[in-house]
Amino acid sequence: MKEDFPLPVVIVEGKTFGTRRARRPERDAESSLWFQALRSEYYREKKRATDRAFKKYKRLKEKFRNEGWELIENFLKGELKAGQLRFRLKKLFKETYFRAYSLGMEASGVPFVKPEKTDLSWLDGARKHEYQYLNSFLRDIETKSGKMDYKRRWEMYVNTLDFVYRAGKVEALPAQYVIDWIMTDAEHCESCLFLERHSPYTKWTLPCIPRDGTTKCLSNCRCYLRLRPPNSRKEWLQANSVNKNWMLRELKRIKKGR
Repeated sequence: MKEDFPLPVVIVEGKTFGTRRARRPERDAESSLWFQALRSEYYREKKRATDRAFKKYKRLKEKFRNEGWELIENFLKGELKAGQLRFRLKKLFKETYFRAYSLGMEASGVPFVKPEKTDLSWLDGARKHEYQYLNSFLRDIETKSGKMDYKRRWEMYVNTLDFVYRAGKVEALPAQYVIDWIMTDAEHCESCLFLERHSPYTKWTLPCIPRDGTTKCLSNCRCYLRLRPPNSRKEWLQANSVNKNWMLRELKRIKKGR
């Protein structure tokens, strides 16, 4: 059953995809009608759209990596004040998050789907949640403290951007699709094993997205999502019956090591 209501903040992190607010039903219907109208042509269009959007996203991610690190370096060299660094980094985050999410939507192959009020509200919450960690990082930079190398630490924020792109792609996806949580050959945490075991999901029951911070491996997650048509109506119904709230509670418990 579709779950339209937000979960209490205490359950998981604010940027977790599964905690986002209700979607506009008309948009889901429009995406589904587009899929039904195109059928086999939609698969080809989706592949072309994904290829185009992902190329743009890779350039965006590299731009984010370089511009963010340049700001940090300029501060360390004394060319920026602390307030200027904070302002410019947060402006960069805001612009990049919106663009990454929009490119994810573009990758869905549904050309008329664009970010709306509920998307912007979730993006704003996800970004502000990330600012909690960013503020701690900036305090360490300002006081020249912290144990981890600054460039390595910045790279974690760069990697986190992947979940924003993927979230946009899932959000624009036709409702008929199912979503597999796929583990690569890398070493995986207990959270990822749990998510893989209970997949597939639908866009309504997917609890989280790789690198959104919900799993124990955080932004180091090496998993990915496979978006595909279901093998049968039964498979879609089973995917759509996953209890997302229970999944999120279990993920919180796993992350805390209980």
